Amino acid sequence: MDGQRLLDEKKKKVFHKDSPELHAGILSRILFCWLGPIFSAAQKNELDKDAVYPLLPEFKNEDVYEIWKKAWGEQCDKAQAKKTTPKTFWVFFNFAKWEWVILFLIRSLADVFQYVQPLLLTELLQAFGAPVIDVQWCLIVSVSMFLMAELRSFFMAILLFRMLKVETRIKCAMIRHIYEKGTKLTPASQQKFPVGAIVNLMSVDIERLCHVIPFVHHFWAAPLQLVFATILLIRTIGISAVPGIFVILLYVPFNYYTSVYMKKFHKKKMTASDVRLKQLEETVSGIETVKSHVWEDAFSARIEESRNKEVRMLKNASYIARAVDAANMALPVLVAVTTFGAYVYFVDSDLSPTKAFVSLAIFNKLRQPARIIAMFLNGFMQALVANKRLKAYLMADERGSEEKNVEVDDNAPILQVSSKTNSHPVAISLQKGDLAAVVGAVSSGKSTLLNRVLWQDTTEYAIKSNGRIAYVPQKPWLPRGTVKDAIVFGLPYDPKYYDKVIEACELGTDIEQWAKGDLTMIAGMSNSLSGGQRARVSLARALYQRADLYLIDDVFASLDRRVGQKVMQNILGPTGILRKSAVLLATSEVEFAETANDIVVMYEHKVAVQGTYQELEAQPVFSNLISYSGSNQTDEDEAEERPRTGTKSSTKSMFEDEKAKQDNTRPAPWTVYKAYMKAASKSFIFGLTFATLIHFILGALRGFWLSNWSDSSKTRAERADESAFEAEARTEAAKRKLMVFAGIGTLEVLSIGIAYLFLVWMAERASKVFHKQFTVSLLNTKMSMHRKIDVGQDFNIYDNRTPLCFRQLIQNTIQIAVSLAVVAITTPAFLLALGPISIFYIYLQNKYIPTMKQWSRIERSQWSPVITQATEGMAGVEVIRSASQENRFSAQFVDQVEDYVRCDYLENPLKRWLMLRLDLIGNSIILFSSALCVWSISRGTLTTGAAGLSISFAMTITEQLGHLVRMVAEMETSMIAVERIKRYVDLEPEDQYTESSDKERLLSGDLEWKEYFGSYRKNGSPVLHGINLKIAAGSRVVIVGRTGSGKSSTFLSLLGMLEKLDGEIEIGATKTSTISIKQLRRHFSVVPQSVRIFDDSVRFNIDPEKTHSDAELWEVLDRAGLKPLVAWKDGLEERINMEAMSYGQRQLLGVCRSLLKGGDKFEGCLLLDEPFASADPAVMANLERVISTWFHKATVITITHKAPAAGSYDRLIEISNGQVVGEPQPVIARVEETTEAHE
Repeated sequence: MDGQRLLDEKKKKVFHKDSPELHAGILSRILFCWLGPIFSAAQKNELDKDAVYPLLPEFKNEDVYEIWKKAWGEQCDKAQAKKTTPKTFWVFFNFAKWEWVILFLIRSLADVFQYVQPLLLTELLQAFGAPVIDVQWCLIVSVSMFLMAELRSFFMAILLFRMLKVETRIKCAMIRHIYEKGTKLTPASQQKFPVGAIVNLMSVDIERLCHVIPFVHHFWAAPLQLVFATILLIRTIGISAVPGIFVILLYVPFNYYTSVYMKKFHKKKMTASDVRLKQLEETVSGIETVKSHVWEDAFSARIEESRNKEVRMLKNASYIARAVDAANMALPVLVAVTTFGAYVYFVDSDLSPTKAFVSLAIFNKLRQPARIIAMFLNGFMQALVANKRLKAYLMADERGSEEKNVEVDDNAPILQVSSKTNSHPVAISLQKGDLAAVVGAVSSGKSTLLNRVLWQDTTEYAIKSNGRIAYVPQKPWLPRGTVKDAIVFGLPYDPKYYDKVIEACELGTDIEQWAKGDLTMIAGMSNSLSGGQRARVSLARALYQRADLYLIDDVFASLDRRVGQKVMQNILGPTGILRKSAVLLATSEVEFAETANDIVVMYEHKVAVQGTYQELEAQPVFSNLISYSGSNQTDEDEAEERPRTGTKSSTKSMFEDEKAKQDNTRPAPWTVYKAYMKAASKSFIFGLTFATLIHFILGALRGFWLSNWSDSSKTRAERADESAFEAEARTEAAKRKLMVFAGIGTLEVLSIGIAYLFLVWMAERASKVFHKQFTVSLLNTKMSMHRKIDVGQDFNIYDNRTPLCFRQLIQNTIQIAVSLAVVAITTPAFLLALGPISIFYIYLQNKYIPTMKQWSRIERSQWSPVITQATEGMAGVEVIRSASQENRFSAQFVDQVEDYVRCDYLENPLKRWLMLRLDLIGNSIILFSSALCVWSISRGTLTTGAAGLSISFAMTITEQLGHLVRMVAEMETSMIAVERIKRYVDLEPEDQYTESSDKERLLSGDLEWKEYFGSYRKNGSPVLHGINLKIAAGSRVVIVGRTGSGKSSTFLSLLGMLEKLDGEIEIGATKTSTISIKQLRRHFSVVPQSVRIFDDSVRFNIDPEKTHSDAELWEVLDRAGLKPLVAWKDGLEERINMEAMSYGQRQLLGVCRSLLKGGDKFEGCLLLDEPFASADPAVMANLERVISTWFHKATVITITHKAPAAGSYDRLIEISNGQVVGEPQPVIARVEETTEAHE
């Protein structure tokens, strides 16, 4: 065992040395033999990120980024002088100008070697037509053709390898540039470019822009190749090549205009895709809201509607793209028909084998430049869209990089803020030990003022600060890592002061409850902690920084009254930890501002009044806040016993068991291919395959016809003695042969057009079927699965390349099979070579495909941390910058990028390794076919036309072999996406039982828990431990308990959102486990503590199923006090944005949803989880009155700490550690007092 461990460690040490590429010899570099250890690891299914070679020095991000910044800066300066935008092309060129020059020379040589082949073929066919064949000379020519092909392969491998290196370096630099830019945006720019949009630029637009880099030299070379082909055609067949050249010239504008249309559809498709992904992400992140209101069908229909719009755009673009592909396939046929037609009609009625098959070889070579031009134009149009989006972002306004004065004079103010206008004057001056408070109602502008101070925004205020600043945001931001790391935040660890901070923030009890203490991992965006815990950890981080100035933004809003008061005393009291620091506190609770030296009252984003507490008591705007004080306390969210949905940290565990069992050396399971074929329609796949087969059979038939036609031609000497009648007959026969040739070519073009129609239909159907299955399954699976789902990454998993890979795989397989059949029919001895060729081919395939499959998984897994790090860094930019931690987070991001680049780069040499070896097979086929033709003609068993046919078809195999293996690997890779979709589709759905026949009893029965044990995960630890509780129908009860006690878990058990481990819940005499989950949830109306608002219309947010009239909707909006807010020009159809609404307004909208369910007919249960947390007293009283009226027949269960809400309740229930404590008590005292007594 120890020996095996030492062997494994030794193996890993070998992998962690410098990359073998640095020390490889010339031959190893040319043939990419230094990849040997990678292939060995892949064959053992051991290729992981540790086995990938270390990063090459040329990819070090710091060096690459400096080169990019210099090139970008130069272009920005030139653009500013000319008052234009920077030219990305020149940035790319200046980034690696000498590399571009060298690559230009390499590509030129490769093209020279390519077009020497038709000249050698001309020489060979002329030698075949000689009266006496010179075997030695013919063999020399054949070997020369092989050498020219091999030299071109080597030069093209070097070209692509180095071009893709440039692409990787540019991509690496641009990713860093986008991240750095995101940390410097002004607030206005942040509104224009939210974090999600920036991540999209990083993951999609950069890829599309950089994707054109490998095509740069192809783009100028493709037209040049067309020119070479034209010259060779004229040299071969004379003036009759002109019509063919005209067809080629027509192809250029055709490609251009189709690419313009594709750009339009692509832009619309991108917009539709953004909408659909946003809807999907917000639906899953708000899945508790969707499920509790039984809105799965409505939200599924909404997402599908957006998907259908996206698919329509994609379908239109696909029709154009497939038309271009069909034109690519048809181009050699059209050129051949027009050229040979012109030759027969205007030059000579006899077409010699040399002219016919040299021309045919040139026609076949037209396919590649035509395909390259089409691919480039398609990619170029996408790149233009991406370039425009990227430049708009990179040119957005940035915050200034002001110097921070960290030296503090004891006699100088720490902070000075004064108005620049007299309309709303404010003057804040803080020295050490001073406390100033900014108070106001929700959405009054408190946070805006603090942010102006934090960012030194001098638009409206003159701001001057000294010393170190610590910032505590209203919405806590915590990076991934342990709780301890989040508090220490990159500073040296001081155990004594650390414990003092923990005590001040009342985190000691929480840390003791966590299994790993302060080493408990915080999930992405801190979703694994409760709201109160997040707030206190965020506060602890600021305290640990020992700053001179603290900006604290309403941190007490997330704490219950008891904890909030203790924390307040611990940090801001006479002996508080911040007693010697300057503090600017924003709060909605006036009681926390009583000890402040100065109070600024905000109203409608303006300073209303300023003064001390005593001076402001007589001011109406301040006295109203005093009456409101105390009513805005919320219970801390449920702690770890209630994990949030959509946390990225848990994604790894979602399918980890399946991943652990996968053998990446094997192809994707047949069940995955079967699922794709079923979704795409077997009929469409058969149509695609059959039409493609007919196309290539017709191509072979056309070749045989041309062979017979050319063999029947006569030389000028043979025609010298023929009569006029014989000459006319020969001409007519040639015209008939031409018509047959053209007819076969026409059918050939039609068949490939039909094949591509089947492809579009197949792709559309597969896309729709998979997406619908995925959405329905996702929305109807259990909540335990949603708590493991990655909100940001997993939803864009359908790979649009899959149908294209499918088509290429079918097309290349059939084309190679037909080409080999043609060569074997003309020269049967070629079958002897098929054995060794096939063995070598299978060997390469078995070595390459498992490696690429494992590489693909590694590359995808390494990209996810880059996005996560970027998202966190930009979301927490205020905290990071205030703590002067920009360099640390930037370094962490660079590390993640370099890890990704290390894996991403591997694709380049792997593909070049394969290309060289496949080209060797293809070029060997040309050599063997030519040699066989020489041998057969010397024996008189083969005609010159048949030899030309054999060699010309053999010359097409080289390119197709490379495509075939790459497409098999691509197909395997794209099947990973299908496999992931299939896993989502196969997710376990929520239990669907038959409807209960006792509906009346269900609607009016008592609620009873009988020894109920529940967990958030299947077979997980219970969060409810044998709950025994009975609530009479029509009663009103209030539930209390400290953080993590199980209050919200009790709510979720009623809604069927917990995994039942044991026991039962009954409504009346009906067990909830015997009714459908949707029927159960219709019995409840829910107002959660945190209301999810969806980016859609007012109507959709409160009635997505469209079951209520406009009058009913306006009535509930009016009763909730929201009618003035939504009475805009579009009324109920006005779109609302969650970020634009205050917390209180969101809660009121949640109340509207429940009010629609109320009325005389509703006898179910109303569940309220801190529904009035952010409502002012008048609104709260009104809503209590509305609820009492509208839900007078309903059972009402409320979680609350607010005294006014307790007055109308019958019973108080305390829950602790997932159990009911004692018997329900009458509500005879304030809820706060009762709670404290129990605690």
